[in-house]
Amino acid sequence: MTLRTTHTLTAVSGLILAVLHASPAPAGEAAKPKPPASLKGRSCSEAGCHDALKKNKFVHGPVAADMCSSCHTVSNEARHKFGLARESEKLCSGCHIGVVSQKVKHFPAEAGECAACHNPHSANNEMLLLNEEPGELCITCHDDVPTAGGKKHVHAPVGLKLCTACHEAHDSDHAKLLKGTERETCTLCHDEIIDDSKTYKSVHKPVEQGCLTCHKGHGSDAPKLLVAARPDLCYKCHEDKKMVGDDKVNSHAAALRDHGCEQCHQPHVSDVVGLGRKPQVEQCLGCHTGSKMFDGRTIPDIRRTVVRPKFKHAPVQEGTCTGCHDVHGPHKPQLLSKRYSPDFYKPFKLEEYALCFGCHNNALVLEAKTETATNFRNGSRNLHFLHVNKKRKGRACHACHASHATDAPKLVRATARFGEWDMPIGFSGTKNGGNCDSGCHLPKRYDRLEAVNYSARAVSPPRGKGAPEEEEAEKAP
Repeated sequence: MTLRTTHTLTAVSGLILAVLHASPAPAGEAAKPKPPASLKGRSCSEAGCHDALKKNKFVHGPVAADMCSSCHTVSNEARHKFGLARESEKLCSGCHIGVVSQKVKHFPAEAGECAACHNPHSANNEMLLLNEEPGELCITCHDDVPTAGGKKHVHAPVGLKLCTACHEAHDSDHAKLLKGTERETCTLCHDEIIDDSKTYKSVHKPVEQGCLTCHKGHGSDAPKLLVAARPDLCYKCHEDKKMVGDDKVNSHAAALRDHGCEQCHQPHVSDVVGLGRKPQVEQCLGCHTGSKMFDGRTIPDIRRTVVRPKFKHAPVQEGTCTGCHDVHGPHKPQLLSKRYSPDFYKPFKLEEYALCFGCHNNALVLEAKTETATNFRNGSRNLHFLHVNKKRKGRACHACHASHATDAPKLVRATARFGEWDMPIGFSGTKNGGNCDSGCHLPKRYDRLEAVNYSARAVSPPRGKGAPEEEEAEKAP
C-alpha cells in the first residue's frame, strides 16, 4: 500500500469519525437546538434533519428500518449528540460477520475503515459504494493501475477498470486478493487455455506454478502482457537452449524468427510431449519442404525423402527426428546431436561415427571377422570393416546408406553423391547375401554361408552373379 493510500484512508476515516463521534462543545459554545417537541417519537429520517438519507437508490438496512440505534448511541442528550454503538473497527463486523476472515485482507476492511469505500447510510451506487464504478473507487488509492504504469499493452479489465473481475474486495485466501489461484483466476476468462477436464501429455510448468511467471497482471511493454519479449522470456528458464539463437551458422532457423520458440512449441499445454504443436515428424516436415526461409536460405526438402520411400530409418519410423538431431544445438551441421562426417572418404576414426554408434554396435567397423555383428559379410569377413576401416579412403556411412528413408532394405541408397556425380550403388539382396554393382568397384557378390573366393584374378561374370577377383580391383574414384 502506498503512502498516498494510507493518508487517504486516514483522512477519510478521521472525517467520518469526527462527524459520528461529536464531542462536547467547548465551554461557552451554544448548544444545538433539539428537534421540536412536536416531532418527539419520530425517527431521525422523519424529524427534518436526516430526511435525505432515505432518498437515495440504495439504503443501508438499519436506516431503511429507522433503527439508527443499531449503529448509534446517545452521547449527550442535552446537546443532541450521538456516538457509535461499538468501536469503529468493530461497528460493521457486528452485523457483517465473516466479511474479513480469510488469509489476505484488504487494508481498509481489516482496519474497520469501511467508510473509505462505502457510505454508511445510503448511496445511489450498489453496495453503498462511494463511486458509481467500483474501479474508479479503487484508483483513488491505486492510482498507478489504470495506465498500467504507462505500458504499451494493458490488460482489458484494467483498461475497463473492472478490478473485481480478478480481485476480491475484502479478503481472499490468495495473494493480491485474487479470486483464486493465479491459474483459477485467469481461466475465469481464458478458459480456452486449458481444459481441466482433460489430461495433457505436456503442461508448461508456469501453468501449474502461476500465470504471473510469464505474464504481467496489469500491463506490459511486451505483447500478450509477457514479462519480457520472446525469445528472451523463454531463455529466463531455458538458458541452455539459448545457444541455438546465438549460433547463426549452425542454427535452427525457426528459433531466429520472431517468437521463435512458438514456431514449434505450445506455450501452455499440449497433447504432444515437449509442448510440441504437432507430433514431431509432422512438425518438422511442416517446414522442411524445400521452401525458402525468411533469411533467404533454402530449407532442405526432407518431406520428399521421408514420406514416399518404403523403408524408413528407425527414429523416423518411431516418429522422432531427435533421435539424430538436436533442434536446439549444439553447434553441429544439420543440427546433428553428435559428430557425423559429411565427407565421402575419411581416414578411419571411431569418433567420426559417433552419431551412428549412439545406436548401432561399433563392432560393425571394429571387428574384421564376425558371425554376429553384421549380416553384411562374406562368410565371416566383415564387409563393413572392409569399407570403413581404412587408413586413407574409409567410406562414410552415408556413402551407401540414406539417413532418412529409401526403397531398399537397410536404407541402402540407389545412388550416392560423389562430387557432381550421382554414383549408382547397384545393390540387390539374395537369400544369404547380396550383389553390389556400384560405381566404386567391379561387380561383386557376397554370401554369409558359402563365402565367395576373391583370392585369384578372374574375368568378371555378367552383372548380378558375382565373380572372383582381387578385392582391391576398384574403379575410380
